Amino acid sequence: MVRTKPKINKNLDSISPSVPSTRKNKPVKKTNSNSNHLDQKNGMNGDGKNGNGLTRKQALFVQEYLIDLNATQAAIRAGYSEYSAPIIGYENLTKPKIMAAIDEAMKERAERTRVTQDKIIKELAKIAFSNMRSFVKWGPGRVELLDSRYLSEEDAACVSEISMTETSAGATVRFKLHDKKAAIELLGKHLGMFSDTVRNVHVGEGGGPVEHKFDFDDKTIKAAFDRLYGYNGAEEEKKGKKRNE
Repeated sequence: MVRTKPKINKNLDSISPSVPSTRKNKPVKKTNSNSNHLDQKNGMNGDGKNGNGLTRKQALFVQEYLIDLNATQAAIRAGYSEYSAPIIGYENLTKPKIMAAIDEAMKERAERTRVTQDKIIKELAKIAFSNMRSFVKWGPGRVELLDSRYLSEEDAACVSEISMTETSAGATVRFKLHDKKAAIELLGKHLGMFSDTVRNVHVGEGGGPVEHKFDFDDKTIKAAFDRLYGYNGAEEEKKGKKRNE
């Protein structure tokens, strides 16, 4: 009897074609390149959270919220369903970690763009306190625009529109400033002058809440009833005694 040696496969997957392989192939994990890019952008780690402890959707919510400061739309764009977006958006704005991330992102954006609250207030103040005499001269039968070369930077920032239309009948000039009233209202709200609601604050002793004590015994209830309906117990009692006599 002649014995033959089994053929050894170079791939080491099997010793011979007749012997089944006991080696298991490892599954290949598929990755999404777009997802990896977003995770890297948001600083996501292996646990699916970034350095601020936010999940991927929460980090996306922070980015989307900065666009229009609309929590519902930010939640939808971050991947939440439209049905739950209003609730999720509201809840996200109550979570300290998310609010801290939003504040930090706003500060970083302000540093990049150099847009600060003071700068916005100054721009609003230019419009709110602009004066038409800085731009136009008028008198009996005439209106004359001042040359823009002589306008200051503050005055020029107040101009919303300037145009001229020429026809066979002549030329028409259109000149418009930014909304002065709207700028004043925004400044007033910033200063707390124009509140939509009136707050009545009642403070008790020592700055605490107001305490109310009620005594509902029979005597107090009867006295209140008598005052309400004009009943005089003493006089009625005298009348009753006279009737009995």
